[in-house]
Amino acid sequence: MFCHVGAGTLINDRDVVGIFDLDGEITTATTAGFLKEAEKGKKTISASYDIPRAFVLVSGNKEEVIFTRLSVSAVTKRIEAGIEGEF
Repeated sequence: MFCHVGAGTLINDRDVVGIFDLDGEITTATTAGFLKEAEKGKKTISASYDIPRAFVLVSGNKEEVIFTRLSVSAVTKRIEAGIEGEF
């Protein structure tokens, strides 16, 4: 099933490795380093025209980090609704 995470970006729910919160405080040094390396490797996609609240790590054909304006709970609910056939 596919999930819309913003700005016309769809992800396959089977490819989701994790959904991570960016809302509020700055992330840990480890997360910041990971995101910096992903950006250097051109593995990031922005699915938002606003400041992102979360990022989704996907690993299908290639590993990508997708920044989204949606909260972690909103992305989770969309994926769960798709799995249950409601979305």
